[in-house]
Amino acid sequence: MTEANPGRRVAVVLFNLGGPDDQAAVKPFLFNLFNDPAIIGLPGLLRTPLARLISSRREATAQANYRLMGGGSPLLPETRAQAEALQAVLSDRLAGDQARVFIAMRYWNPMTAETAAQVAAFAPDEIVLLPLYPQYSTTTTQSSLKLWNETYAGPGVSRAVCCYPQADGWIAAQARGVAEALDQAGTGLCASCFRPTASPRRWSAARAILIRNRSRRPSPPWSPPSRPSAGRSTTPSAIRAASGR
Repeated sequence: MTEANPGRRVAVVLFNLGGPDDQAAVKPFLFNLFNDPAIIGLPGLLRTPLARLISSRREATAQANYRLMGGGSPLLPETRAQAEALQAVLSDRLAGDQARVFIAMRYWNPMTAETAAQVAAFAPDEIVLLPLYPQYSTTTTQSSLKLWNETYAGPGVSRAVCCYPQADGWIAAQARGVAEALDQAGTGLCASCFRPTASPRRWSAARAILIRNRSRRPSPPWSPPSRPSAGRSTTPSAIRAASGR
């Protein structure tokens, strides 16, 4: 590629929920979460004080949960690892172009406004908006993209990628990750809770799949009931089978 024709400048923006990076960030993170009109659909005059109340009341419990994870959320480091892996692939496949991967978190750093300014400074010709939520929800994908569209004022033609809960390889990749974690857990009692952020039916309670022991007869791992039900289980052997291991 000559200097007269340097190729495209492509920005890929990875969207994720965000999470507190330390104990002090838990309360403001919760406030940002509950102050989103996509989460609590009240007018701002009512939603904002309610978000302050909820974040204050949930702070201690949430801090205790994050202490179990080392003091803060692992979401940003994991998202950075994904961004680095994607950057390497794009650099290889789009050798004639300038491609750069950015991260925009919805409720904690790096916030959307900060990332939008970085993308604008990059001055891309194209922008690929890639939510890391596989399924569509008004409280995740829509909320992130809506804020981006309201915030970004730089150049570039934008297009969004949505959605891929049943994309080729997606379920198998998740099953492999769970199987690896089960291998690390050993042979003892193991419980794993899968909690969807949202679902088309807007379940108010998170759905749990309990793995009680390795000898129980597996239920079909990828054909969940239409509504949450107690007593459903997926054994490690079933997960490994689904992952092709």
